[in-house]
Amino acid sequence: MSNEKNVNFNFNFYAPVGQNIAHADKVEVHFDKDMSMQVVDTQAVIKDEVYNEETEKKNAASSRINDKRLAHAIEACSDFFWAQSAWGVIYCVCRDYLGLNYSMAEFERYVNDRLPFAAPPSYLCPEETISKAIRNNKYMELHIDKWEGNGAIERVLKLKEKLITELNQE
Repeated sequence: MSNEKNVNFNFNFYAPVGQNIAHADKVEVHFDKDMSMQVVDTQAVIKDEVYNEETEKKNAASSRINDKRLAHAIEACSDFFWAQSAWGVIYCVCRDYLGLNYSMAEFERYVNDRLPFAAPPSYLCPEETISKAIRNNKYMELHIDKWEGNGAIERVLKLKEKLITELNQE
C-alpha cells in the first residue's frame, strides 16, 4: 500500500510557479499536444535547482555563443527596440537560431542576472515580459523562419534580422 495521496487542484496560470506548488512534493503535468506526462520535483523548482544545474548544462552544450558576445549583439540592436515586448523577439531568436533551451522565465533571469551589458538596456526585461509578448503575438510561438507569412510586422522582422546579423559578426 502506497503512502502517496492523489490531490487535484487548479493552478493559477498567471501566478509564479512557486506560489502554485510550494505545498506539493511532486506535480504531474499533462500537455495538450501529445498528452505526455512529466513528473516534476517541485522543491527543486522552488529552490531554482532545475535552472541552475540542468538548464545550464543543456545550454552550455547547445549554445554557439558566449554571454559577452550575446550581450554585445543585443546592445547593437538597441535602436530597433520599440518597447519591452522586443525582448520576445530576442528570446525567440535565441531559442530558434542559437538553440538556447531556456524557458521564458529562465531567459528573463539570464538577461537580467548574467548578461554583461556595458550599460543597462533602454527597455528592461522584468518578469513575464516575454510571455506577455508571445501571448499577444501568436506568430512568436512559431519558428522565426515562419514569422513573415504569419503576421509579424516590419519592426519585428527588422529586429530579428539585425540580431541575427550581429550574432554572425566575428
